[in-house]
Amino acid sequence: MFEKLSIKNFKSISDWQELKLAPITLIYGPNSSGKSTIIQSLLLLQQTMLKPNKNGGLVTNGLNLKLGNFPVIVNKHDLNKDIEFNVEYYYIDNEKEYNKYHKRFEFVYGYIGDSGEQGFSFLKNYKYFSEMNFKKKKINVINEFVNNLVLNNPLKMTKEELNESSLSFKYSDNNNYFFEDIHKLKIDKAIIKKMITLPVYKSTLNYSVPSSTELSFDLPPMSTYKIHPEQFSITQLVNNVVTKNASNLKDKLSTISYIGPLRKRIKKIYMLENDSEISVGIDGNNIGFFLSSQGELLLDKINDYFFKYKIPYKILIKELGDDLTGPVISILLEDLRTNTVVGPSDVGVGISQILPVIVEGIIRKNSTICVEQPEIHLHPKLQADLAEFFVDTCKNNQWIIETHSEALMLRLQKLLRMKDNRIKPEDISIVYVHPTSNGSKLHHIRLDEDGSFRDEWPAGFFDERIDEIFG
Repeated sequence: MFEKLSIKNFKSISDWQELKLAPITLIYGPNSSGKSTIIQSLLLLQQTMLKPNKNGGLVTNGLNLKLGNFPVIVNKHDLNKDIEFNVEYYYIDNEKEYNKYHKRFEFVYGYIGDSGEQGFSFLKNYKYFSEMNFKKKKINVINEFVNNLVLNNPLKMTKEELNESSLSFKYSDNNNYFFEDIHKLKIDKAIIKKMITLPVYKSTLNYSVPSSTELSFDLPPMSTYKIHPEQFSITQLVNNVVTKNASNLKDKLSTISYIGPLRKRIKKIYMLENDSEISVGIDGNNIGFFLSSQGELLLDKINDYFFKYKIPYKILIKELGDDLTGPVISILLEDLRTNTVVGPSDVGVGISQILPVIVEGIIRKNSTICVEQPEIHLHPKLQADLAEFFVDTCKNNQWIIETHSEALMLRLQKLLRMKDNRIKPEDISIVYVHPTSNGSKLHHIRLDEDGSFRDEWPAGFFDERIDEIFG
């Protein structure tokens, strides 16, 4: 899960602003305050890392995000400023030798040239930090054949530390291979014989920055093989333990999906040309593919949510294609109030707005789903019901939601008051984006266990009701 995102000099954000992320993150603020900048930061990093350009700079025009060039997106169009991002995430897996790892990546992007087409952005600086916590059983194994190990800063480990129930390896990498600084201490061969089948892994790190400024985040594939005593050293041991099975930022960013603020109306007929979609898409246009490929299991889940939220329709799918046309499907809706089958154009646009959000939450696993204005064209009660959906699906996915919905917030507060362990205060992060003369500022608003706000909302938001009644 992404844990923190820090931004500097990107669009309306000037000074460092830190966003604390949770399984459900809600981003509020007035229009044109800089709310979209937060989600755009993640999407910009995603398309920069997944499909890098030849300069190693920011990919400002990609599949999900088209922002123009660097002079357009740098704060106040000041080419003397650098755009900077810090992103942190963690992963917990009780099935592995480690039970938690935490990573932080820091990027600084500069610009060469003028504001014309001849200029280009480049990766100016890059830092990496990683921390792993290991289970006691793994540390005990290490302790059997490590008598004493003291490494130069920033990694230090001693026999006493190995005896602890958990251990954190911390190291940083700033354009250099860290493990060159590790003392190459040989392990006694008699001990190696006992551990001859201990799995070790390839450990070369490929995220140092070469002179060409091209950056590779690919870790080599892991493989298991026998240890040869004459080749094994403490260097290899620590290298293997720290890097074993660690996901890189490129892999993590690839789990992000994005649904924009305006989803297309559902069509009655879909010709399925692509058989490898992984998301419903920015405008929900890929929804036909999933309704066809996922079959009755997905349809049943969608219709269950429709019934739960009192949406009086049932989704129906008909296969129409043949060998000549290829896969073609028809999407219909059965009106449960009248038992009448109708087309998507015969019902309100709200169905087209909520269906992609529900499908994305069902089909994605271990993903970060960014969505803007999921509440658009929805009745306040259905906006509140969306909060139930986000709670139901935030165990498998992380939601980052830009919204104006008071009803969504009120339902989350109600769910906290119920205290049924479905959701806890730490599972919700609320951020208010406030525009100022010095750039957009992020204010975090905390909830307590009773669903009450621990911090005051900035003036002018969620108090319009009082103004209208008593003003």
